[in-house]
Amino acid sequence: MIEQIVAEDFLIAAKFSSVISNEVLEHSLDAALKAITMNVPPPVKVGACRALAQLLPKAKKEIVQPQLFGLFSSLTDLLNHASDETLHMVLEMLQEAVKAG
Repeated sequence: MIEQIVAEDFLIAAKFSSVISNEVLEHSLDAALKAITMNVPPPVKVGACRALAQLLPKAKKEIVQPQLFGLFSSLTDLLNHASDETLHMVLEMLQEAVKAG
C-alpha cells in the first residue's frame, strides 16, 4: 500500500510541475532521483521514472547533473529487468536523462 502511495505521489508532482514553485519542483525531482537509485520495489521505480520524465525537462541543470551518473546506472539496471510494458518507459526516461545532461 505504501509503495502505491509513493508511486502516486510522484505522478501527482509531475502532473502539477508546471504550476508548483521551483523549490517544490526541486524537492520532487530529488525524491524521484533518489527513488530510482535506491533498492525499492519496482512500482516505486516506475512511478519515479514517470515523474522524472516530466520533471527533468523543467529542472535546472545544476541540480540534475551531479546525480546523472547514479541515474544512468539505475536506469541501465532497470533495462536489464524491464518487462515489455516498462521497457519503453525506461528508454524514454534514458532519453530525457541524456537531454538533461
